[in-house]
Amino acid sequence: MAASDRAALQRFSDLYNTAELYAAYDIVQSQSTRPFKTSDNSTLFNAACFLLMRAMSKGAEGAARGAMGGASGSVPAGVSTGAALLVLGRQAVKAGAFKLARFAYSKLQVRGCVRVDMSMSSWHWIG
Repeated sequence: MAASDRAALQRFSDLYNTAELYAAYDIVQSQSTRPFKTSDNSTLFNAACFLLMRAMSKGAEGAARGAMGGASGSVPAGVSTGAALLVLGRQAVKAGAFKLARFAYSKLQVRGCVRVDMSMSSWHWIG
């Protein structure tokens, strides 16, 4: 394969990965902003997990390749990992995955986005 073909294939791969992140974020963001639910609970859970796992894995990938055109570990412009963490926490509580919910809410507290009381029965959105 020629060098120009490899470069084109790499660019396609990067853009395809970015498109996947935007598609998953659309599902997560629609749940956060719309007054009614348009997706099943399992779809929301899986989209939030996918988005967060891709965002976390960009740290290892991005350092080597400069993926996504930004700093290592970055996500595309307009994608909020805080919204994904919030949706993941909500869906984890509904599914009874309380350790995962605690992980998601603790990540939000570190970021300063959400205050959660010790019983985790209520939360308040700050930003």
